Amino acid sequence: MNESILKEKMKKKNKLKEMQDYLQGLDTFAQIGWMCPESISSTACENNPEDVKVYINRAITECQNADIDILVAPYYESHHWVLLVIWISRGMIFMYDSLRTSPMRHLLIMSLFSSVFRNICAHGSEKVKKIIWKQMKCAKQTGGLECGYYMMRFIYDLSRSINEGQDLEQVYKSTLRDEALSMTEIDEIRDRWAIYVCDNLL
Repeated sequence: MNESILKEKMKKKNKLKEMQDYLQGLDTFAQIGWMCPESISSTACENNPEDVKVYINRAITECQNADIDILVAPYYESHHWVLLVIWISRGMIFMYDSLRTSPMRHLLIMSLFSSVFRNICAHGSEKVKKIIWKQMKCAKQTGGLECGYYMMRFIYDLSRSINEGQDLEQVYKSTLRDEALSMTEIDEIRDRWAIYVCDNLL
């Protein structure tokens, strides 16, 4: 094999190993609750809204019981991925939308979250009066097919910021941007997710 090609392969292997070590060192999974995208998809919201509300309520309750205040929900509607980040104690939901619109995009799941929080408040477990939706000024895609990569990048940046001790208000300020993700940022998230899938799911 050509020596330069071999060196390049070893360099890439070492880079991936560094990423793997970094991911294994994160303690973020203990600080964040995660929702199943299939259970809250727009199809589920449209066909089985009561089941979705039960699932949302269970997810929030389990987070509260585990002293977790942040719930992350990858959400798919109209062939587009967005990331919803629920700050439970504040009754706030941050929307990371790589094709954000003004006014904010309306999602089928919005009314279901509102209904669940009203029910939680009625039973006295939270002081939240109503849900506040906040659209994030995040990286904006230029094409029509990259939303999945953007959503995964948002998850990674959010996890890293929380792991460094930032609360969601600090995260909001630190992630403000208008420009699209660079190819370096997209390639990085591809590599990180490939490592995670190979090590944990295969």
